[in-house]
Amino acid sequence: MFMRFITLLICAAVLGGCVLESKIPIIATDSGEDLLDGYGLTFVSYGLKDGEWKKDNETFQFVPKGHHYEVSSGGDTMDIAFAKLDGSWWVMQAQEAGKQATYLLVDAQKTELILYPLACKPLKDAGTFDAFIAFKDDNCLVKDGADTTAMFKAFAADPGPQTVKIVPKG
Repeated sequence: MFMRFITLLICAAVLGGCVLESKIPIIATDSGEDLLDGYGLTFVSYGLKDGEWKKDNETFQFVPKGHHYEVSSGGDTMDIAFAKLDGSWWVMQAQEAGKQATYLLVDAQKTELILYPLACKPLKDAGTFDAFIAFKDDNCLVKDGADTTAMFKAFAADPGPQTVKIVPKG
């Protein structure tokens, strides 16, 4: 379920482009932070269409596993880890076994989490992230040794338009 959600999020927000990835996870599964405390573990997703939030048919469950979460669907499992930035901003790392990690920004509001994919094309077009990111064709990877905290804080300073949010199911 969540894998479809991430795919839909990426496709809808990026229009077929790629999003920021890393070969090695930036957030180790034993050092993630518990963003979901106080929200619950079951969420419903909403997409912004024609200026209005529309409920999607996706409901998914996060399962705590130490300092990260797992979301399973049809035998596939995705690890989700969060890291705190500043204020309401967090980084979300999503990774399926054997694949590169993918990153989104999360604006943790009181009653919902607003997700911002880090699309390669706008990052490349900004012309200010070459110190952090290696761009090749439509792909972008975090460079080895990059100051990822500074990178994610720069993204949060100008995250782009809202397109997707998840709301605790209650």
